[in-house]
Amino acid sequence: MKTDWQTAEAETVIALFRDSLKDTVADHKLILDLLLQRQVELSLDLGDLSELLQDASDVYMAMSESVSRKLHISQHRR
Repeated sequence: MKTDWQTAEAETVIALFRDSLKDTVADHKLILDLLLQRQVELSLDLGDLSELLQDASDVYMAMSESVSRKLHISQHRR
């Protein structure tokens, strides 16, 4: 879901972030569950799983930084 963070009000940003975060977490949980169930079959090691978790963490941080920037901009406009 692509969102125009620059034009949305703070409350809207938080609501959109919440919805986007729920979707992202659900996607990551599904992928991680599948990988853990099929770890042996897919020949995955802990390094592969660690990389997946790092990628998920990076996504969450980027989302958080976007919201923080938007809220900071919104507060300075008032």
